[in-house]
Parts: sequence; structure tokens; C-alpha cells
Amino acid sequence: MWAISGDLPNDYVSAYKAKNPKEAIHAIASLWQEAAQYMARGLAHPSFMIGTGEHAEELAPMLASRAKMLLDWSSDPEMWEENEG
Repeated sequence: MWAISGDLPNDYVSAYKAKNPKEAIHAIASLWQEAAQYMARGLAHPSFMIGTGEHAEELAPMLASRAKMLLDWSSDPEMWEENEG
């Protein structure tokens, strides 16, 4: 299992779906990006929720910005070793 926490939601992804940290960050960020789009429209994501959903439209931009940051990191080759397993 891969987990993330800090100035962002705590989340995790199975090591079965993500073989290394780069894949884990990309998987989590992709879900967050999708969820933020739902939240901005006032809709519930079919498989992901932050809190009760009561403040979803307010939280959407913050989640989207965290997702973008992580997606940028996951696609930056300088962040990752070439022989990453």
C-alpha cells in the first residue's frame, strides 16, 4: 500500500494498482482531479468523497490544486530515478 498525507487529504492506493511511488502519486492525483470536477459541479463522485460532501463546492479548488501539483510531480522525469522499480 502507498499512502499520502500532509497539507492535503490523507489517501492511499493499493500496491497492486501502483507498483512504485510515481504510479501511486499519479493514481491518487488522477482520482482527486476527477473528484474535484464533480465537487465543483455540486455532484458526488461515484467512488470518492472528502468529508460529508457538505462543503464540496468550496473544497473543489483546493483539491484540484493539490491534484495538479501531484500530477506535475509524477510527470517530471527529474523527480524520479531512471531505474525505478
